[in-house]
Amino acid sequence: MSNMAVNKILFFVALLLMVKVQFAQNIESNNVLLINACNEKGVPEKALNAIENAREANTVTIDYKIALAQNYYSLADYKQAANLFIEINKLNNKVVNYELAKCYAQLNKPELAVKYLKVYLESKNRLMQRTIKSNKAFFNIDASKEWVELWQTEWYSKYDLMLEDAWFEYNAGNYEEALKMLDHLNDIRKSMVDAHYLKSLTYLKVGESENALVSINRAIEKRDERPKYYIARAQAEIELGKAKKALKSIDLALKIDSNRIDYYFVRAQAFLLAGEFESAEKDLNALMNLAPDFDTYKLAGEIFFEAGEYKSSLKAYNRCIALEKYNAEIYIARGDVFSKIYAYEFADKDYSMALDFKPYDGELFYKRGLARKNQRKADQACQDFKKAFKYKYMKADDEVRSYCQGR
Repeated sequence: MSNMAVNKILFFVALLLMVKVQFAQNIESNNVLLINACNEKGVPEKALNAIENAREANTVTIDYKIALAQNYYSLADYKQAANLFIEINKLNNKVVNYELAKCYAQLNKPELAVKYLKVYLESKNRLMQRTIKSNKAFFNIDASKEWVELWQTEWYSKYDLMLEDAWFEYNAGNYEEALKMLDHLNDIRKSMVDAHYLKSLTYLKVGESENALVSINRAIEKRDERPKYYIARAQAEIELGKAKKALKSIDLALKIDSNRIDYYFVRAQAFLLAGEFESAEKDLNALMNLAPDFDTYKLAGEIFFEAGEYKSSLKAYNRCIALEKYNAEIYIARGDVFSKIYAYEFADKDYSMALDFKPYDGELFYKRGLARKNQRKADQACQDFKKAFKYKYMKADDEVRSYCQGR
C-alpha cells in the first residue's frame, strides 16, 4: 500500500475519532462558532458572552484562541490581536502569518507586515493575489518600499493567475466564460485541484449538478482534508436529491471544521430534503438565535419555502420585515408564501407594497394578477395581467387571452 493511501486511511480514522465538538447535537454550545459568527456579521462586541462562557467552561482550544484574536482584530485592537496570533504561531498547530501581516499593516508597521506576509506567500494554501492586494488592511502600507519590494517577486505562477481570472469571471456572473477558462486550465494543469473546486461551483450556478459532482469528487480525490470541498459536494448532492449522501458529506466537513456558520445552513437544507424537519428546524432556529440578522432570517425563509414548510418560512420573513420595512424582495418572497397557503388577500397586499418600489416589474404585476384572480377581482386582475404583458412578462399573454376576453 502506498504512503498516500496509508495517509488517507489515517486521515479518515482521525476524522471518525474526533470528538472535539459534537455540533449535530447543539449548535449554540459551540462558543467558537458564536464568536466567529459575531465577527463575520460585523458585531464583534456581541461575542463577549461567548468568550466568557468558553473561559468558564475551560474550552480554550487553538480554534478558540484564533476566534478570540480575530475578535480583537474586529474590535480594532490590533496590538492585542497580534500578540495572540504570535502565541498561536508558536504552538505550531495553526499557522496565522496572514493574520499577523494584517495586524501589523493596521499598526502601520510595514517591515513586520511584509515579513509575515512573505512567509505566508511561500506557503501552499494562499489566497489569490488580487484578494490580498485589495484587502483594506494593507492600504496603510501599500506605498511603502517594503510593500513595493515584496511584489517585485513573482509569487504566483501563470496557472495561479489563470485560476484567479476564472474566479473573477465567476464572481462577475460570467459562468460560461469561467468554465471555458477552467477547461483550458485543467487541460494544461491537471493537478490544479482548486480548478476542479471552482468548476464544481460554476456548474452548480448553471444548473449542471451532475458535472458539479464529478468535478468536486476529482478535487476530493487529491485533497481530502479541505472541508469546503465536502460542502461543495453536499450542495451538488442536494441539487440531485441525494439527501443522505449530502448529510454524510456535511458530516465530514464538520468533523474537520465545525466553526463555519454557513456549513449549518447547508446541513439544514439537507435535513429538509431528507424529510428530517425536526432536525432542520432545530438547526435553523439555533442559527437564527446565533445570528439574528436580516441575512440569516432571509436565508432561513428561503430554505423553509423550498422545503414546503410555509408557516416557518412566513415567520422568518416576518422577522426580516421587522428589521427592514422597505425591502421589496422580502415582500415579494412573503407574498409568494401567502400565495402558496391560499392567503391571496395578504399576497395581494405584499405584492402591492413591492410594486411601490418596482413599478415596472412585469412578473410582479403577473403575481398580483393571479392573487386578485383568486380573490375574484376580475377587473383588477386583468389590469395587472395587461401591465405584466406591457412590461415584457410574456407569460401574462395567456391570462389576457383566456381570462380577460371582454374585460
